[in-house]
Amino acid sequence: MFKLLLLIFLVMLRSALAQDAIQVSPNGNQTAEVLPTSVSELSRDQQMLIQIFLDEHNFGPGILDGAIGGFTLKAIEAYYHTIGYEGSKDVSVVLRHALAHNSVPFLTIEVPDMGKDFTDPELPYKYRLLAEESKSKYRYYHEFIAERYHTSEKALKRMNSAKTVNNLAPGRQIVVPNVTPFKIEELSGASNKADPTLADNYAVVDTKDKSLHIFRETGAEPELIAFFPITPGREDQIRYGSWKVKNSIPNPGWRYDPLVLKGTGRSEESEVYNVPGGPNNPVGILWNGLTARSVGIHGTNQPETIGRTRSSGCIRMANWDVVKFPNFIRPGCKVIIK
Repeated sequence: MFKLLLLIFLVMLRSALAQDAIQVSPNGNQTAEVLPTSVSELSRDQQMLIQIFLDEHNFGPGILDGAIGGFTLKAIEAYYHTIGYEGSKDVSVVLRHALAHNSVPFLTIEVPDMGKDFTDPELPYKYRLLAEESKSKYRYYHEFIAERYHTSEKALKRMNSAKTVNNLAPGRQIVVPNVTPFKIEELSGASNKADPTLADNYAVVDTKDKSLHIFRETGAEPELIAFFPITPGREDQIRYGSWKVKNSIPNPGWRYDPLVLKGTGRSEESEVYNVPGGPNNPVGILWNGLTARSVGIHGTNQPETIGRTRSSGCIRMANWDVVKFPNFIRPGCKVIIK
């Protein structure tokens, strides 16, 4: 009897292991191939699928480029923390979850006609002249499409060709990451108000790790609910401590004052320019002001610099990430800068 039970157990175990080894390939077909466990073993498509999955679940991997780097690895670690998995170097788990979420890494789209309302190839670069415009639009269609699909011009050229990217226009086709697009045309003009349902949420800005973690206070151990890469302020202008969000303003204007940016005072009014709101505004498409004077968590017109440079004192996020910020953090919520 014991031998019979043992035989049945071994058969069931072998069946379970075999089923676990059957994964879904990027083209949607089943394969008996065991999923890779290290980044070096991943294909470009698999790396893109992981990045898309993390992005869609509020664990920002940085620019979607199909090449897992430092920020994607940090996002994987943060995601694993939420599911109680400690093998941060084992990418097979997040890949399995990514494949279950979406098995198609790339999508061919047409540049939407409304893109022309947000694009101006004549937009000046100098703040003095930009201040005379009504809106800080995208300069080129590849900027518009890259930000819409959470990627970069450089990555778009790898997915397509330089000729395709450089000649984009409404109606023309281009391959992009298969991610939920950031639709700037749906950005509300109303300020985000305090929300009592989010009152127990708080953000931690790690200036050394160049990351922003969002937690929900649960009464026991705080629950990690989101992670995003950031660019912190310069060391001499970081305002360490515990603060609160005092406002959350979409499409903010930006006051360019060269001495304020240097932290050395205020300039003469003739040297100050008010840059209009829009995606090419240096503070991006959303300003979340803190109770720390002149400090905010905001977007950027240069997402490729996130984590690679220092700001003048604020915390920068990619526009497609910062637009999610009010989903978790509203005025009145705590922000810890460390």
